[in-house]
Amino acid sequence: MYTTTNADVFDIRDAMQWVLDHHDEFNITAVNLSLGLGNVPKGQAEAILEPLYVQLHNEGIFVSVAAGNLYGPDAIVGVNALAASNYVTAVGAVWSADIGYSQFSTGAIDYTTGPDRIASFTQRDAGLDILAPGGPTVGLRSPDGLVVRSGTSM
Repeated sequence: MYTTTNADVFDIRDAMQWVLDHHDEFNITAVNLSLGLGNVPKGQAEAILEPLYVQLHNEGIFVSVAAGNLYGPDAIVGVNALAASNYVTAVGAVWSADIGYSQFSTGAIDYTTGPDRIASFTQRDAGLDILAPGGPTVGLRSPDGLVVRSGTSM
């Protein structure tokens, strides 16, 4: 119920509390969450995290959250529940290059791509705050090598 695709919401809460407890000591000014949790309208944030988002905002700590990659033909308009708070910046993806046709597991299809064109998989709502290059992005693959990926976390 409270598990994202990569982490438990209670673990995220504990990590954000750690940031609040130590931001002066380590000069923390920003938090980036690249995890996904469903699809909701902006303003319907995960209730467990909302008080911490408010506290981080009040302390002047910028919080960006991946908008999510679940948009497709049958999807409702919305963003990742972790990005739905009005106290965080929901980040969607645009293409950084022309890579041609691209299809995703959600059924989203980009028949053509090009720099600064919104990626079809990007979850969206009136509260999508900013778009940034989200693909194709070269990253490290464990235990060695490189991988090319696309997504709102890129």
